[in-house]
Amino acid sequence: MLIEAACVGNRGIALANSNVDLDQLSDNLLSMGSALLDQVANPFHGIIASGALASRTVARGQLLRPYAQYTGVTVLSPTIGSST
Repeated sequence: MLIEAACVGNRGIALANSNVDLDQLSDNLLSMGSALLDQVANPFHGIIASGALASRTVARGQLLRPYAQYTGVTVLSPTIGSST
């Protein structure tokens, strides 16, 4: 009589994901289409001294973002997963 058993497996913890953009427009705002590109008065003019948000006007879509005062808020390679 011959009995044979085997087990093979892999496990991964704290797997890195690609970068996550926290400053994205809400899905419901995307229905505004090209109106998001319209130039409107910039409430940060005079407060922000340099960069894309220093001008007198800014795209409407920028002001509707969660962090409108920044041009990007990103979490770099968060560890949000595991595998078995």
